[in-house]
Amino acid sequence: MGAYLDALGLDVWNATKTGYTGALTPEQQKWNAKARNAIIECISDDVFARIDNIDLAHDMWLQLIQLHEGSFKVCE
Repeated sequence: MGAYLDALGLDVWNATKTGYTGALTPEQQKWNAKARNAIIECISDDVFARIDNIDLAHDMWLQLIQLHEGSFKVCE
């Protein structure tokens, strides 16, 4: 997923991985919206229901990590 977001643009990946603090500039709003859209396109309806109320791509990313953390342990 990180590679996909990075391929959309370094600013899209940075909006997801690092995020922004304070009020977003118009440019930051654009990158955040692109990142949110890409994340939403790649998740299931069940997962979407858990993160649809989150406004920042970075916060969505953190929530997705938390939701799927157990999956990695199961794979081991």
